[in-house]
Amino acid sequence: VLDEAMKSTVPATSSSLAHISEEKLAQISKMNEMPRPHGARRAAMLKDHPEINSLRGTEPWSMPLILLCVGVQLTMAVVVPQYGLLASVLAVYLVGAVISHATWVMVRCRRGNGGALSLS
Repeated sequence: VLDEAMKSTVPATSSSLAHISEEKLAQISKMNEMPRPHGARRAAMLKDHPEINSLRGTEPWSMPLILLCVGVQLTMAVVVPQYGLLASVLAVYLVGAVISHATWVMVRCRRGNGGALSLS
């Protein structure tokens, strides 16, 4: 049985949730109430090892590396198709995906604080 708060936020007649049973919604509600240990763990680590804070900040080489990665991707987009479909698929899968992932990791880290949430 859903508690009153869940009933008020998730209408049982909602077309997007009509296929979900009340039992499943109750399980989802319980999952949302589970403790989230990451903030407490982070605070404990910073308390025990304050030198970790010296590792925070933006890496000065990240912007040139981001631009290099984007340049390599653009170059690959022009050059690789000349070698046929198989070469294109292999290049995209083996090289392009790695470059794309590296680019977005660096972009996220440049965003500040490594994308982590604030403790306050």
